[in-house]
Amino acid sequence: MSYTPTSVLRRQLIYLTATAAVTILYILTTAPSVYTNDSAEFTLGVYTQGIVHSTGYPTYLLLGRVFTWLPLHPEFAVRVNLFSAVAGVVTFYCLLRLCEAVVGYDPLLTAGVCGVFVFAPEIWAHAVVAEVYLLHTALVSAILLLTFAGELSVGRLYVIALLFGVSFGNHLAAVLVAAVVYPYLWWQAPTWRVRWTMVAMTTVVTVTLYLYLPVRFAADPALNILEPHFDRDLRNPANLLWLVSGGMFDERMFGYGPVAYLRELVAFVPQLGRNLTLPGVLVGLVGVWDLARRFTGGAVVVGGAFTLQVIFFAGYNVFDKWTMFHTAYLMWTVFMVAGVFRLMALVPRQWLVGVLAVICVYQVAAHWQSAGRFRDTGVRDQSLAILEALPPDALLVGSWLSVRPVDYFQQVHGLRPDVTLYDFTLVGLSMRDALPDETEGAWQAATLAATAATIDCYPGDVFIVEGFFIEDDYALEPFIPGLFRVTKQSLDCR
Repeated sequence: MSYTPTSVLRRQLIYLTATAAVTILYILTTAPSVYTNDSAEFTLGVYTQGIVHSTGYPTYLLLGRVFTWLPLHPEFAVRVNLFSAVAGVVTFYCLLRLCEAVVGYDPLLTAGVCGVFVFAPEIWAHAVVAEVYLLHTALVSAILLLTFAGELSVGRLYVIALLFGVSFGNHLAAVLVAAVVYPYLWWQAPTWRVRWTMVAMTTVVTVTLYLYLPVRFAADPALNILEPHFDRDLRNPANLLWLVSGGMFDERMFGYGPVAYLRELVAFVPQLGRNLTLPGVLVGLVGVWDLARRFTGGAVVVGGAFTLQVIFFAGYNVFDKWTMFHTAYLMWTVFMVAGVFRLMALVPRQWLVGVLAVICVYQVAAHWQSAGRFRDTGVRDQSLAILEALPPDALLVGSWLSVRPVDYFQQVHGLRPDVTLYDFTLVGLSMRDALPDETEGAWQAATLAATAATIDCYPGDVFIVEGFFIEDDYALEPFIPGLFRVTKQSLDCR
């Protein structure tokens, strides 16, 4: 089908207008300071170019640091948060063009469906704080766009190979995408020389990025979560492989028995509906059938990537697992667009545009407060209150979630360097790593014993953040909201 210059211009104006709207909403709802979960660690990792948890994420740390050179905001944490927002906008625009290439041309319908995706609660929530997920979806959507939009020339194949290497350096879940995209590219490549050159380019970029980690380890950065807890020097290739392969959390991968795993797979369905709405789930099913009929290669690649993401992350036994299905939602959105296009044979186009507009408004209105973080200063306020209230040379004990934001204000803003931080989560992970053949109870007991020895033998005052439960062993005196002073036991620390 051919299009006049006017229709091409109209398409681009619709896409650019939609992208501008997403950009504005993401910027308006960006978190105003450092956030919790992994976000504080990633913010500090970008600032220090330090060693963060598995898999190390060198692409994110390097690109995030370059991005923060832009004078977009005086607060460093906000600049890192904005990096995720920009990655989310790139994801949106690439997804628009990807759907156009795979499904067909109708800019209003495509923009409407992609709007459902971009304001899904898990997508939006991670587009406004420091996280690796939206950079991951940006790279994946760019790879798929280059794969399906236009001729797969040799030069384009090499660019895709380079992007895969960059993507592997950001999040190794890109392997689940490569597992279906690379065979398709291999089949399309004109010669064996091109095929093996692609493999070599991807490998060289990936290895180069991850070799940055032992270089930074040797430089003794201010943030190094492996020291002093883990006996893991990243200059040792075996230890580097352990970090990169997710060894810190390997017992959580496929961490369910067969029956429990099936339950987790089934539990993904309501999560898909929560993020892309029930109509989106149903229309996507129509799209699977229609795209398989019209463009089998595209359906196999998109459907395969979706399936592998669900299979892997459904078996990941961690408390925040349902925040990790971004690529699956990205792939399902392509099927949603195909399903909406198929419905045009049954429903007037104007009705479909109207329904999509209503669903997009619902997504924004329903998730404005829960996914948007523009008023969420709780982490900053609590961390600053703790640092202000603690007496000189105190020890602060808490989990990863509570200690790392405090660490951010110590290192980035230079506040209260006299306060010592004790990260119970890292101690537990290091004990599990040191006792790999022991039962879960053994390394948990070792973690509690190490923590008790640290508390009781610390020469100054010790405080515990609320939510860190060792009340059975210690008398805790409320100090300020969310913080307790510890009454030590009579342990001989000589």
